[in-house]
Amino acid sequence: RIDNTTNAKALNSDVQMNVENGFLVVRFPSQLSSKSISGNLKMYSPVGKKNDKSFAVNSSNGEYKIDISQIQGKYSLQLDWTCEQQNYYSEQKIFL
Repeated sequence: RIDNTTNAKALNSDVQMNVENGFLVVRFPSQLSSKSISGNLKMYSPVGKKNDKSFAVNSSNGEYKIDISQIQGKYSLQLDWTCEQQNYYSEQKIFL
C-alpha cells in the first residue's frame, strides 16, 4: 500500500472524490483522463460494518460516478486502482 500511495502522489494531481447532485464523483488526474482505469472503492462507516459499501470502479474518461442517494453519514473512502499496469492507492474522508 505504501508503494501504491507513493505512485498516486507522483501524479500531476490527486484523485478528487466529491459529492455532486446525488452522486459521489471520482475524478482521476488529468494525465490519465483518456486511459483505462479499473479498481475498487471501499466505503467504511464508523457506525458499523452493515453500512460499509464496496464498488468496482471502471473508467476510460477519467471519471466515475456512484449514486449515493441511499447512502448517508460519515465514510472513509479507500480507492485501490490500476492504470497501465501501475497500481495506485488513495483515501479520503467524506460526509454524505
